[in-house]
Amino acid sequence: MATICKNCAAQITFDPKTQKVVCHTCGSSWDPQTVDVHEEFPDLQDFIEENEDADEIYKHFMACKVYTCQSCGGEIFVHGSEASTNCIYCGNSSVIFSRISKEKAPDFVLPFQTTPADAVASIRKAFKRRAFIPKDLKRINPDMVRGIYIPYKIVNGRHFEAVNVCSQIMRGNHAETIHTKRTGFLQLRNLPIDASVILSDESSQQLEPYDLNDMKPFNESYLLGFYSNAADASDEMIQQAANVRGINAFHSQVIKTVRGFDARVTRGEYETYINKHAIMYALFPVWFATFWYEGQHHTILINAQTGKVVGGLPWDKKAVDRLTITLSILFTILCGVVLYGFYKVMGKPSEFKEGVSLALMPVIIILCGLGLWVMGKNKMKKVMKYVHLTQDSSLFKFVKKRQG
Repeated sequence: MATICKNCAAQITFDPKTQKVVCHTCGSSWDPQTVDVHEEFPDLQDFIEENEDADEIYKHFMACKVYTCQSCGGEIFVHGSEASTNCIYCGNSSVIFSRISKEKAPDFVLPFQTTPADAVASIRKAFKRRAFIPKDLKRINPDMVRGIYIPYKIVNGRHFEAVNVCSQIMRGNHAETIHTKRTGFLQLRNLPIDASVILSDESSQQLEPYDLNDMKPFNESYLLGFYSNAADASDEMIQQAANVRGINAFHSQVIKTVRGFDARVTRGEYETYINKHAIMYALFPVWFATFWYEGQHHTILINAQTGKVVGGLPWDKKAVDRLTITLSILFTILCGVVLYGFYKVMGKPSEFKEGVSLALMPVIIILCGLGLWVMGKNKMKKVMKYVHLTQDSSLFKFVKKRQG
């Protein structure tokens, strides 16, 4: 791949802002689709010139340079003339060139449309109102951000399903369970499915939606300056993922059509058909902000088209616990004052009732305090779900598997 400037021989990269391949040394720029993809590998260029069908064959593959870290053994895949001087996994500088690899080229690429600075701005905007994030974590900078293209298979098809939905309705003062049957289908149109085995579906799905209208026919020039990951999910895995996406979408729509409340699907039979002749292989852009905190690896994902942030920053647990306990105590005291005032307003009851009331008052106060504590802990569980997503070992493994 031609990755040096034709005018000054400096390195060129794809610029998300201008959507062009640019040279930051002399200011030259080119349309990515016009950059010659053969010049970087002269042996390959000679082969193409000598063999009539070679150019057509070459279109289906892309060349990558593989670097290996002598410290942790991690492999780094980069495109073009970019050289890796530090390991992106452990930070060690003992990285050496290993080999050239060829990977199946995608059909389309959704180019990066935001910069590392934009990614950092998105993170800061998402977490600027969080009071319990440690101060040093608010100093995430563009140097901690890496652009990675994630492989997707875009599928089309239909999902058929017959389900039984259980819900509750009120009959007088009592709730009654009813069962409703629903049968139907939904159309799967341009459904993106993560084609990387090592990246969790939960992480990739939360990055959606992507606007597929911005996709371009694949050209290696769009990869200049970025990493990418090869599609390694089997056809069976893609089918299974389509099944799950179809089921979830069908159930969410069906529940809206039944009477009552607390509706849930109790039983269902389904079939998901995918048009295997219309599957498209594409690369979608994601910024990965990776950092360590208290010995724990964290990765925040940012949709490099929309700026959507996935994941959460670690919280200062001690500060949160202190606040929860303080609020619980204050709320308990407030409940005590209110109950005591209510008791005084109601007048003096009989000695028996007075004894019972005084005995129950501490119990009610304690229960109120415990209730607030439980509410606070449940809220924290929801927040920590996103924090745990940033600590997901599959994310760390994905970053170690990535190519660029």
